Amino acid sequence: SLAAVAAAQREGDLLLAVSNKADGIDDPTVDDLCRIGVLGRITESRPGKSGGLRLVFHAEERFHLRTVERDSFFSASGE
Repeated sequence: SLAAVAAAQREGDLLLAVSNKADGIDDPTVDDLCRIGVLGRITESRPGKSGGLRLVFHAEERFHLRTVERDSFFSASGE
């Protein structure tokens, strides 16, 4: 989400990318997320079409989610 990207950019550009377990889920819940993701760094950000963003994201390591919370975006802890 745009809110997650903005928070990552304020905190050193680290972002966790996680897939949904199934296709076609537009508004996932915590239970809809895979427990393995990729922790990486945003190296470039520019405006995209329709008010979105285009990001260049460099993966750094796999990440296993232990806990996940949702406010205006998902946040997770793990290793």
